[in-house]
Amino acid sequence: MSVHTFDELLSHTGHKIECVYYGTEHQAVNAAIECVTCGQVLIDLSPGQTMGVDDEPEKFSIGGLDVSETVYVMVKEFSRQRQKIQAVKAIREHSGLSLVESKAIVDAYWKEKGFTYENKGEV
Repeated sequence: MSVHTFDELLSHTGHKIECVYYGTEHQAVNAAIECVTCGQVLIDLSPGQTMGVDDEPEKFSIGGLDVSETVYVMVKEFSRQRQKIQAVKAIREHSGLSLVESKAIVDAYWKEKGFTYENKGEV
C-alpha cells in the first residue's frame, strides 16, 4: 500500500482513480485502488486481507447525546460562525432528526462551549 497518511491521499485530489483487480474475475488474487494520473497504487488488498480498522469507531457525544461524526462537525462549524439556526436546519436535513431533537443537540453543544445567542426569532 502506497498511501499511509491523509496528506498522501489528499495529494491525489482531482486525479483519475480506478478500482482494479488482478487475476481473473472469478479468481482475483489482488484488488487495488490506483491513481491512473500518477500510476500509483493507493491501496491494495489480497483475499482474506483487511485494512487496519479500529475495533471501536470514534464516538461523538454532545450533552450526553450520541451523534454521528457528520452531525458533530456540522454543529461545530456552524457554531464557530455563531450560526445556531443554520446548524439546527442542517442537522435536521442531514440526519432526519426532528426539529426538537436537532435543536436539543445544538443547544447542548452551545451550553458545553459557553456560547450565547441573541434570539431574533424562533427556529
